[in-house]
Amino acid sequence: MIGTSLAAATWLGWLVAWALTGAAFGAIVGVARDRVLLGVALGALLGPIGWIIVARSRSALLECPGCSRLISRAAQVCPRCGTNVRGAQARSTRSAMRRVDRAGHW
Repeated sequence: MIGTSLAAATWLGWLVAWALTGAAFGAIVGVARDRVLLGVALGALLGPIGWIIVARSRSALLECPGCSRLISRAAQVCPRCGTNVRGAQARSTRSAMRRVDRAGHW
């Protein structure tokens, strides 16, 4: 009986250590993608597989086409420069090239 409870406590200790280590590394990976909470959760539950999922996930931030500042994906306009982010994303590269061509910069 004592040997069984000692083995269970050892396994529980290893499981907690695995979850805490996975959560810590998941948070580190999540910081790069601005998804810390997702990194902690998946890192604790899945370990290295969770880290890969978070690393491959889409970032929560978007680069402003006007000032190159990182902004929220939900933003309609950039809070820094006022660029219409949704409108800029809708424009194609061909229309941007045509606009440059009309300006005579080619």
